[in-house]
Amino acid sequence: MVGVIEMNRRLPAPADRVWDALIDPAQAGRWLAAAARIVPERGGAYELFWLPDDPEHQSTIGCRITAIAACRYLAFTWRGPDELSSLMNEGDPPPPTHVTISLARAGNATELRMRHVGFGDDGDWPRAVAWHERAWSACLGNLEALLAGRPLPRPWREV
Repeated sequence: MVGVIEMNRRLPAPADRVWDALIDPAQAGRWLAAAARIVPERGGAYELFWLPDDPEHQSTIGCRITAIAACRYLAFTWRGPDELSSLMNEGDPPPPTHVTISLARAGNATELRMRHVGFGDDGDWPRAVAWHERAWSACLGNLEALLAGRPLPRPWREV
């Protein structure tokens, strides 16, 4: 479906460890971004910073958690990278896309389902979808490696 990204991963850790990696700023700063400000409550910040010394650029500054259920469900608004700023981040207010992540126990592993919606299907939106597909795939690979205790295959700096 155009304008929607869906990815599933079976992660080698129990749901509580996966959950911690999603909501703990220090852990998110290892697999997803250089730094994070996460307030794990509805309306709390879910802000990721790829250039922490310049938080207005290459960040999800202003994004908020829209739904949360510990170890089961996390949803938050999302801003695109600077190169897609005119498409994704401008306006008053900008039209954020939205990410939902659900977790389900699967023995000693966890099934993660990620859905990123709110993309258009015309103009430069297909380019935005393709960019985010690459980025989410790399970051979820990093998360899997982190949980397995392996070196991250693709540092977030290269996403």
